[in-house]
Amino acid sequence: MWHCCRSPQSLMILSLILVMAILLSQSAVAAQSLPSTVLSDIRGHWARDTIVLLHSSGVISALSEDLFGPDQPINRLDFARWVTRSLGETPSQTPLEFADAHKIPTAAHGEVARAVELGLIHGYPDGTFGPSDFVTRAQMATILGRVLVTLGVPAQPRFLAAPFFQDGDHIPDWALPAAAAVRKQLVIGRSTYPNRIFAPADAITRAEAATMLERFMGQLDELDTEGTFSPPSLDVDPSPTDQYLVAGWYLGTDEAKGDSYQSMSRFSSRVNMVIMSSGYGFAFDEDDLQLSGYDSEFLFSEASNRDDQAVLVRITNSFNPSVSDRILNDRRYTQEALDAIEAVLERGYDGVNINFEDVNPQDRQALSEFMGLLWRRLADDYIITMAVPAKVVDNPAHGWSGAFDYPILGRYVHYLMPMAYDFHWSTAAPGPVAPVNWVENVVKYTLSTMSADKILLGAPFYGYDWEDNNEPHRSQSRWWPTAVSLAQQHGATIESLETCQTPFFRYTTDKGVQRIVYFENENSLRARLSLVTQYELAGVAFWRFGQEAPVAWSVIHEVLD
Repeated sequence: MWHCCRSPQSLMILSLILVMAILLSQSAVAAQSLPSTVLSDIRGHWARDTIVLLHSSGVISALSEDLFGPDQPINRLDFARWVTRSLGETPSQTPLEFADAHKIPTAAHGEVARAVELGLIHGYPDGTFGPSDFVTRAQMATILGRVLVTLGVPAQPRFLAAPFFQDGDHIPDWALPAAAAVRKQLVIGRSTYPNRIFAPADAITRAEAATMLERFMGQLDELDTEGTFSPPSLDVDPSPTDQYLVAGWYLGTDEAKGDSYQSMSRFSSRVNMVIMSSGYGFAFDEDDLQLSGYDSEFLFSEASNRDDQAVLVRITNSFNPSVSDRILNDRRYTQEALDAIEAVLERGYDGVNINFEDVNPQDRQALSEFMGLLWRRLADDYIITMAVPAKVVDNPAHGWSGAFDYPILGRYVHYLMPMAYDFHWSTAAPGPVAPVNWVENVVKYTLSTMSADKILLGAPFYGYDWEDNNEPHRSQSRWWPTAVSLAQQHGATIESLETCQTPFFRYTTDKGVQRIVYFENENSLRARLSLVTQYELAGVAFWRFGQEAPVAWSVIHEVLD
């Protein structure tokens, strides 16, 4: 019982107690409203955002108050409950008849029973459910596939066979519905260079299961026109901040975890579109016009787990005019090329980047017709993009850019990427690779042929190192950080051409040869990105990830966000 009169000291103590009580109660309310923020083992995890989203929306559950166990295998009990919730289904009152039903917590009976009623998950032949057994990739894909089949997605066996999966003959017959999940890209294979495998007997982790379910719920929204299933709404910001798109080409080898890989591992949170390029990517070869190439471990592990990051595959003509000439002008080869491109996309890509270069000018109409066929065939399911030579006027007879009819091509792509670099190329006389005054003229011309929201401005992260004379001759490629290091090594002063907004420096080799380097830095990048915002383009496409200095990403955030 409190006395009515207090000393000043006791009143101060009481005030402190009240303040602490208020702060603690506010902390408790905050913790309850954001339950996923206390999951200490998902910080920095690749699936963190998905786990937080589904956990806070009540679709998935944690192992304890502060642990999710993202890399632990998921068991049949949890997966059955998660699938039931993802479908928006009410728990069933039907008693469970499994011989081991006593091993299933009473609170979970209704959700498991509903999954069984819907035919999504079955017991074992011995009458048990096996709640603690791990879910395999084949089981998980089959469960999700059964729902898709109900909604009209055909389970075609070809989606489980080569070239989709090299171990397709190891997928059990009962897993045929999994083909529907593969078709809708809920399930993507695991990379074992140079092929991709389904790995049907491998256990699924809790993080992987969460990722699959998020994709699954997105498909339900698209497919379920009759209201068969009503997935719960996810707790997503209804008005996300609009951003300019950041795209770029990814190059390297998984075995070496090369520079592109390091760049994406550190900075991919601001990348919207990754284009798997040569080394990955696919090319039509000269001999028999077969489309050959291989997939990337990065694609089928890290990049594919992000719903806000599209993964495209680059398709080239091996930069051989005779290859594109035969594909574009022989109907048999045209059809085979379209079939081959579609088959590659079905391996799990979100879209394609057509990068035919050195195309004969006389193939201008044929190239446009080919892109029209590609668009009509694939644009409903995939992102169609095209990298094209940059130009400031249209000259149909030009040997390098004449084949590219911007106004027509703009109709048949979601995004066109004018490659606004190599104004001075590797065997030209020394000069800026992408002078900003020329780049702006490229932008203006491209805008005269199509809407701004279709244009991703091609931008370089590299430069060239020439012998310092005005004659055309072969140069050495210099990436942004290596150019800066070279200048520091020789004590060279970095200057800038005002009209071109391009940095350069001169140095003398140990043998006394005078050389000049034009390259890119934060100032030239900022000038180029400012064109994207000034002309309200869709965004930028970089050649290529890994050639930039880390400060580039600060500039990208500064200008585009």
